[in-house]
Amino acid sequence: MPRKQRPNSSRTARNEYENGMDVEQQINREQTQQATASAHEADSKDFFHSHTLGFGATRTKKSLESPSKATPNEYHRNSDNGSTAQPTVKERKTIATAWDLPNLIRPLPVRRRPLQKNPRLLPHYPAVIEFIYNNRFAVAFQVQKKFPQYCHNLRTAQYQLANLIHAGYLNTAPVRSTSPNFPFVYFATKVGINLIRDTYAQLGLQWDAPATEGLKERGIGLESILHELLLTEWHQAVDTTIRNRPDLQCLLAERRYFRQEKRLKFRDNGKLRQVVPDAGFVIQVSQPENPPILLPHYVEFDNGTMSLPRIAEKFQHYNLWAEADEGHRYLVNLFQQFGIATNQPTFRLVVIAHANHHPGADQRRMIDLFAQSLALPSSMRDRIWLTTAEELRVHQNDELPLESAIWLRPRDARAWLGEYQQEVNSQDLAAAHKFALARRFVRERLDILPRHPLFPYQQN
Repeated sequence: MPRKQRPNSSRTARNEYENGMDVEQQINREQTQQATASAHEADSKDFFHSHTLGFGATRTKKSLESPSKATPNEYHRNSDNGSTAQPTVKERKTIATAWDLPNLIRPLPVRRRPLQKNPRLLPHYPAVIEFIYNNRFAVAFQVQKKFPQYCHNLRTAQYQLANLIHAGYLNTAPVRSTSPNFPFVYFATKVGINLIRDTYAQLGLQWDAPATEGLKERGIGLESILHELLLTEWHQAVDTTIRNRPDLQCLLAERRYFRQEKRLKFRDNGKLRQVVPDAGFVIQVSQPENPPILLPHYVEFDNGTMSLPRIAEKFQHYNLWAEADEGHRYLVNLFQQFGIATNQPTFRLVVIAHANHHPGADQRRMIDLFAQSLALPSSMRDRIWLTTAEELRVHQNDELPLESAIWLRPRDARAWLGEYQQEVNSQDLAAAHKFALARRFVRERLDILPRHPLFPYQQN
């Protein structure tokens, strides 16, 4: 009789345990799915998708899954839409030690530099350098105005000046405290001065001039640059007037009275004093039936920075120099240099009033200078000619800029000079109040004074 098999209790227990685990996992899976669906429904209560408006397929559970989840077919991921995945932190190359630095060195690209051509020396370049040297400083538009036949426009002038700088004949002044649009200010170098000397020597003429004055290493003050450029503009007005007047001729022009050998020196009470004009020039006026007239001019371009007592002192120094033996001898020799023998030489003092720090106040500054001139002796008062920088600017493009009647002469105040002195000196006032009274007196009578051209056809 076959032997009856006994049930294996351990195998039965194991099967029952596995079946129980499957049931429990199925229950947990179903609970998880129900919780996920409830969460999605709660999140999408107030969410209006285009699918819910009928523009697309109905929103399902599958569309709410993460885009990184695999598709049912498992052949690609939703994130792989043709874009390159960013490398992770582990994939980035990091620099751990200095041994890795050579791998990061890349040679810079070598760019070809254009060959620098040596500019050709044009025939009119020595004249341009001489013009800048004689005026000490100039800008491009002043050079273009002086040489319109060679510099047809401002760009051509700038190009030629750049060539002169490249050749070493000119240089630019290191101007401080200006805007980026401030033009280059040119001056002649020692090489340029030698070029002028050699050019004159080739023509059989002798021209000698000392080396240009040294420049400060830190640049030139803006006030000094403006003062020099305005004087250059003034000399261009003189040159234009003389060029268009056949009876006028400029025999001498000087811009360097600050040098020791050019100063106007004299002795006053045993003390050596000196006068330093801003500029000077000598004009010869031809007359048909009479000998030519020689008119030395000394220029004071007032920027409004000098105090009025200092201006009055400078006027007095001009008067003392003219009356001193040194001044008389200087003027006699100057007249003899140009072939005119006289024992009563004279000169003009040209004063240009300009309130640099107060735009539109040039007229007020001229009233102050006019009042200061009334305290001078009649011989010196008759030598003074006054105008404003604004008046010169209005007529700068005229054919005869200095032929305009813009000049005032203190000699025309003789009619009311006694009344002026009586009113100003009769009251015991402080210096400031006294000068305010003098200014008001002059201002009320300045408009009725006659105005003159600087170069009349007949000497006044």
